[in-house]
Amino acid sequence: MAVLGSINLDLTIEVDALPRPGQTVLGSRAVRGLGGKGANQAAAVAQLLGRSRMIGTVGNDADGVWLRERLESFGVDVTAVRLDDALPSGMALIGVDHAGENSIIVVPGANSNTAASRDATADADALMLQFEIPLASAVRAATQFEGLVAVNPSPSQHIPAPLLERADLFVVNAEEHRDMPELADAALVAVTLGDRGAELWQRGCKVEAVEAFPVTRPVSTVGAGDAFFAALTCALSTSTPRRTALNVACAVAAIAVESPGSQPQLDTLEHYLKRIGR
Repeated sequence: MAVLGSINLDLTIEVDALPRPGQTVLGSRAVRGLGGKGANQAAAVAQLLGRSRMIGTVGNDADGVWLRERLESFGVDVTAVRLDDALPSGMALIGVDHAGENSIIVVPGANSNTAASRDATADADALMLQFEIPLASAVRAATQFEGLVAVNPSPSQHIPAPLLERADLFVVNAEEHRDMPELADAALVAVTLGDRGAELWQRGCKVEAVEAFPVTRPVSTVGAGDAFFAALTCALSTSTPRRTALNVACAVAAIAVESPGSQPQLDTLEHYLKRIGR
């Protein structure tokens, strides 16, 4: 499976409460880590399936070298991660409160120059995309790819008609679902509802709904959406029934909420399928 997307250096700061506009708050801890929706998803896929390929761009700088090494530590193939001389590596500043809620500011940096070659996706059976890279690059890659195409259209923006027609799966949260009425024409849409679970919609009609898995101690919601997207795409790509795939994705998202940082430690997809029951 190939993931075309963003790679960022995350600077996460823990706070008692997220700041309001114009307010300064004190943080209790700062953590430097691998981030970017694309990198988060590639790390999750590598753990779930034992393999993934990251297609993206980092700066030709110390941060870029470190980010590639972090991806490799999860078992991600980084041969298609390009070093860019023009722009520095992308960065995200993340505030996380005591309940695990977050506020994020992203500076795209080298992600702005990301594109996929046909060679980078030639042997992949599925392609995952998000909108933290140039939209034109995502559309071009999707329309040229012949396998399963899964899209996480975040940050929220209008979905071009060629991508809407080509994608096999969209994954959004409830707010994004409301903001993108064009998804009513999509082949399959998964909508995450936080502690209320998730739904599947087909051509504008709800066809499945499952409950969330219990979370004992919420730590951070930063990586939950990416973990859900990765797990659902992995499950569907292996012909898992839709309802089971949706339950597996909710189970993996719950683990992510109880984990610090953006890449939770995950078991294999087979482990979660056995836990849920096919």
